[in-house]
Amino acid sequence: MCGIAGCLDLDKRQESDLGGIAAAMARTLGHRGPDDHGVWASEEIPLALAHRRLSILDLSPNGHQPMSSADGRYVIVYNGEIYNFLEIRNDLENEGSAPNWRGRSDTEVVLAAVAAWASEPAPVAGGLWSGRCWRGGSGGILVLESKVVISFLSLTKVQRSESDTDIRG
Repeated sequence: MCGIAGCLDLDKRQESDLGGIAAAMARTLGHRGPDDHGVWASEEIPLALAHRRLSILDLSPNGHQPMSSADGRYVIVYNGEIYNFLEIRNDLENEGSAPNWRGRSDTEVVLAAVAAWASEPAPVAGGLWSGRCWRGGSGGILVLESKVVISFLSLTKVQRSESDTDIRG
């Protein structure tokens, strides 16, 4: 299973290196995703998402995460497997909502479904999966999960002082 991590600076301190913090968090998940890793930091809000990849469906670099939608509005980190992703992909193509597909990953299908349907695809997506998706413009973080959840969301408030400069992971 892949590993996902993220951080949101509720204090909105622009000098925070959220990309570095998210990368350090993801390093602690290295055992969950030895094949690839990536970090995305928002330019709109103090948010960063990180991913450790265990390649199963699409072994190419086209499955790299965090993954941005074709229009750049959505960014997702995702873990798990959607068993009927080819069916959802066909539905998107038949209704004219499909992007120019970059690869064959279920992550890209989830992202396209969120972008096309403006909501989470949980009602139609079968499998065991979980993800976090940033929706730019109107804002908001979507918590995407299958009906049977295989991961968890852990929240904490970190108290920082001016001397807090070392991140270990």
